[in-house]
Amino acid sequence: MRQWVSFIAVSAFAFSLTACVDGTTSPTTSGPVAPSSKSVDLTGAVTLFQSVCLDGAASPAKAKAAIDGLPMRQHPETGTYYHNSLNLSFKLIQDDGVSTCSMVFASRDPAGQLAIAFSAAAQSDSSIKVDVASGYAEANGPKGTKFTFRPVPISGDVPLYNARLTSGK
Repeated sequence: MRQWVSFIAVSAFAFSLTACVDGTTSPTTSGPVAPSSKSVDLTGAVTLFQSVCLDGAASPAKAKAAIDGLPMRQHPETGTYYHNSLNLSFKLIQDDGVSTCSMVFASRDPAGQLAIAFSAAAQSDSSIKVDVASGYAEANGPKGTKFTFRPVPISGDVPLYNARLTSGK
């Protein structure tokens, strides 16, 4: 059963998250370009998605500029950007007039709480759909974009999630 989340409550929650993050991490310069093992908390995940995907409204150039300011390295074959100390990655995709900014991350926070927080950060109007039980969410994002959030199959002991902002056709 899908539960509709109040626009005002969700917006207030998202606003409160933006003041809680210290984005500093220690970059590493050697080793494989792959996910790290440290899971990401709710506040850190939302803040990173906001700074890379939402602030640029799925603009690959703006997202790339934001990534360049983070401790991340790009995998030479896949083009995926991996955080140096967190189990978090970004993929910027541009295909046939559609731009996508996708973030995959591991988190121990409950799926429903993550879905609500990401939806609150992504919305630009009151059209938010959240299924707290499954952790699925969707919303109309900024500047005509579409936001989705969903759990992805677990590949270890920490759940993985995908937050995605798409613009274009």
